[in-house]
Amino acid sequence: MCVPTGLGEDNARFILFFGVLAVYMLAGAAIFQQLEADLEVRQTAEFWRVYHTFQRYHLQGGPIALQKLNELLYAYGNASSSGVINKSRRWDFLGSFHFVGTIVSTIGYGNTTPQTRAGKVVAVLYGFLGCSGSTIV
Repeated sequence: MCVPTGLGEDNARFILFFGVLAVYMLAGAAIFQQLEADLEVRQTAEFWRVYHTFQRYHLQGGPIALQKLNELLYAYGNASSSGVINKSRRWDFLGSFHFVGTIVSTIGYGNTTPQTRAGKVVAVLYGFLGCSGSTIV
């Protein structure tokens, strides 16, 4: 088949594949941002709420201070494992784009993982379609 632009068939196919993959990844980033960003914001707010509550009570002795310390440590562990105490958000558009890039290229989560049930389900389906779609070329 002759392509009118002067490109060979293989080059045209590669460019088409690259375009489809770029659109697929941009759409995936938008989907994961929509699914995960609200939970990330809520988790961040909850961490800082517990942190500031601890700050108010940490100089007082007694069981309340110990209870607040335990709440802080529990919230810190959860916030730390989901990455919400980093300076940059993980589920903004660029972070979401990075996530879909790791799914399509390596089917590995890396440091960023969906926390919502919908995000986990979509990650499986998205990875299946992305990895199987890239073998067509």
